Amino acid sequence: MAKFHKIMGCFVPPSTTRKNLQQLRSLELVELRAALPFSSSLIATETVESIQTFEPQADNAALSAFLIIAIVFSLLQFRINSVRGASERRSKALEDLRQVKSAQLDGEET
Repeated sequence: MAKFHKIMGCFVPPSTTRKNLQQLRSLELVELRAALPFSSSLIATETVESIQTFEPQADNAALSAFLIIAIVFSLLQFRINSVRGASERRSKALEDLRQVKSAQLDGEET
């Protein structure tokens, strides 16, 4: 898993050199001072966020809950399709039975 550095709310790849990070910090500090000229004396280099690294994490509880819900949903869909198929077969069988009885009443043999 790739690690990223977080600087002033921005994530930068680990291939960024220390010199590039220092340039980025000084550039952000200049931009921050330009955006807030009235408080530029209060902003010091110590206020710049330290470099933080993170790795993506999977939440096991959320993953297991998702899997349970997905499995139950799939089983319910399978059951619904089975009931629909049985209903269609039953309707077809009733229609065939009606035709056979109608043919018997008309005196025809099948």
